Amino acid sequence: MQLFLQTRFARSLAIAISLTFGAGVAAAQHYNQINLVSNQTGQATNKDLNLVNGWGIARSSTSPWWVSDNGTGKATIYNGTTGLPGSLVVAVPGAPTGMVFNGTLLCLRSDTLLFSLFSRN
Repeated sequence: MQLFLQTRFARSLAIAISLTFGAGVAAAQHYNQINLVSNQTGQATNKDLNLVNGWGIARSSTSPWWVSDNGTGKATIYNGTTGLPGSLVVAVPGAPTGMVFNGTLLCLRSDTLLFSLFSRN
């Protein structure tokens, strides 16, 4: 019985040590945060006055990033690499509170295919 307990303790200790060292390696990984866009001067690489109270972000595999600008009642496209705003800014009545990308043919309106859907309160 005592040999069984010693073996079990040794296994538990070995597992605990390996988990401790494994967690230390994962915690040592780092990343760099780069603020690409802000509506305030000096807070990011690019300034965009439309980006006020951003509530949603969406994209497809072939599109730029779309951001819902709740505070200005607009949606803006951005280059995901540089953060530069695109030339297209869409007014969204009622101030958007989110958005999703729809890449299917299931959402037709007056013979127009809708690719982005906006939500409002």
